[in-house]
Amino acid sequence: MTEWRSMSIQNNEENFPIVIEFLRAKTYMTNAYVLAVIVLLATFLQSTLSNNFNHMVISEAIRLKSALSVSIFNQ
Repeated sequence: MTEWRSMSIQNNEENFPIVIEFLRAKTYMTNAYVLAVIVLLATFLQSTLSNNFNHMVISEAIRLKSALSVSIFNQ
């Protein structure tokens, strides 16, 4: 099995077919640089989402504390 997959496209104006070659996904994913970039992007995404979640939880906790304080002291 070769690492390249080719696809032929027929051109109506000329008699010569156009050949486009693609690298197989398995070969592309075994490249260490590609895997390193994927892991780096996944780490950035994970830290961003974790920070966003913590911010939302702390904000809701502050709102809940304020609402409880107001409801207790208004009685």
